[in-house]
Amino acid sequence: MRLFTGFPGTHMIWGVNFASNSTSNAVAQAQAIVATFASGGAADSSGVILDSIEIGSAADLYRYTGRRGPSYNTTQYAEQWVVYDLAVVPPKSLLIQVAGVGSGHY
Repeated sequence: MRLFTGFPGTHMIWGVNFASNSTSNAVAQAQAIVATFASGGAADSSGVILDSIEIGSAADLYRYTGRRGPSYNTTQYAEQWVVYDLAVVPPKSLLIQVAGVGSGHY
């Protein structure tokens, strides 16, 4: 995790993959992220602080990029997000947040 060298005190939000449509992949990513930032983890001595894990990004574009079907909508997104949220169970001190949707396509 050499990436963190020289950025002590930096607060991070780290995203897990929602586009792949695989909760097991997201869980594995979240576990790796938490382990990296845990006491003794690769990022522990860097001073970088993990504030939250974000599930997905730009889900409003998935129907245009082939990640979901052409009728994919906010209701489907919310239903899938809840499944991911329940599967990606981080330590109680860590926040799970909804990804940004900024394109205006929803």
